[in-house]
Order: sequence, then C-alpha cells, then structure tokens
Amino acid sequence: MNVWGKYVDEFIIVAPIIQTEKTTIDIPYNHEKIVFFEINAINLLGWKAILNAILKGSKIGLRIYKAMQQADHIHLRCPGNIGLLGCLVQILFPNKPKTAKYAGNWSQKQNNLGAIVYKNGF
Repeated sequence: MNVWGKYVDEFIIVAPIIQTEKTTIDIPYNHEKIVFFEINAINLLGWKAILNAILKGSKIGLRIYKAMQQADHIHLRCPGNIGLLGCLVQILFPNKPKTAKYAGNWSQKQNNLGAIVYKNGF
C-alpha cells in the first residue's frame, strides 16, 4: 500500500485489529492521512464461528459500504473473509475504479505495480 501512497490524498482502511507478533510483511502504512474503520474479525472455522460471522456480517458489510461510499478508488485485499464481503459490497459501486491484490500475485523483484487500474489520476 505504501507504493500507492504518493498517488492518493487519503487512505480509508476497513479491517480488524489483530494482536500478533510482527513479521517482515507487517510494515506500517506510511501516509499523512489514514482513516481507519475497525471491524470485528470473523472466520468460518466451526458452527459457532459461522453463526458469529452471520450475526456480525451485516454490521461489517455496512462499515465496508460506508468506506466504499467515501472512496474514489476501491482496493480489495484477498483472499480472506473481509475481502469476500468487500467483493460482494463493491457490486453496489459499478462506476468506481477497482483493483484487487490476491496473496501471492505481487512480485517485489519486478519493477511494476502489478494489477493496478488507473482512472481519473489513480
């Protein structure tokens, strides 16, 4: 995400906060203006977790919707449960430009920006 920071005025991030030890992939976002919408983490590992995800899904979907409503460009990080919800919600914004980053499709050794769609200055 830091690669794209110079192209945007603001990042709006929708994600759960997960407390784990940092790895080499966990670097902080480097941008002056970050708006963060915290949501609950969900998973589908067992019946209780599935029920919990169903109950929390509409609230999470609404938060994703509100963030996408404010955005000029939608970027989805996949795979993941929140990315899946984001894929469903983004259908409601057919005219907004979108990109998706799927785990493993980004080569740090290449000198390009991967699957980025540019429209209206981004």
